[in-house]
Amino acid sequence: MKLFFFKDTLKKTAGIIVISAGALLMFVAIFGVVTGYDKGNSEDVRIGYLTGGLSLAMIIPGFRLYLSGVKLSKLEERLKQLAAIIKTYRRISLTEIAGKLGIKSDEAEKLLNTAVDLNLIKGHMDRTTGEFFISESLDEIKKISFCPNCGTSLSQVIHTGETAKCPSCGSFFH
Repeated sequence: MKLFFFKDTLKKTAGIIVISAGALLMFVAIFGVVTGYDKGNSEDVRIGYLTGGLSLAMIIPGFRLYLSGVKLSKLEERLKQLAAIIKTYRRISLTEIAGKLGIKSDEAEKLLNTAVDLNLIKGHMDRTTGEFFISESLDEIKKISFCPNCGTSLSQVIHTGETAKCPSCGSFFH
């Protein structure tokens, strides 16, 4: 898990180093071309152009490497936000996750799967309700079959300390 979060910093740092080396090489190339023209030395001009091409061959991949690190940083931040939300709510639907993170439900599901794969959160998905439960909360679950007020048949699952609402009569219960 920590290696995943180290990759973003490593990629950004490597990208900056490669870009810097390419920029330095570009400066040398420009200097070579300018002095070659001033002295009328075509050999210096050719070497300057070759060095300039080499510097671009370094700068472009350096930018790609840096941008890849930035993308991983954003993913890391999203995963941390997701883990915090899920640990706070203990039970939450993909739709709610998507709304809180400002993303689409399918993106929320992919993010949730990544967080589980990286062991940032442990739990399981209740496919009947579309909710994710963290493992620590499984011991605190109560299944509600009937409304204690009106007797309506229910299939709700709540955690200890949560309040549920009957869809028929609107009464709240624990």
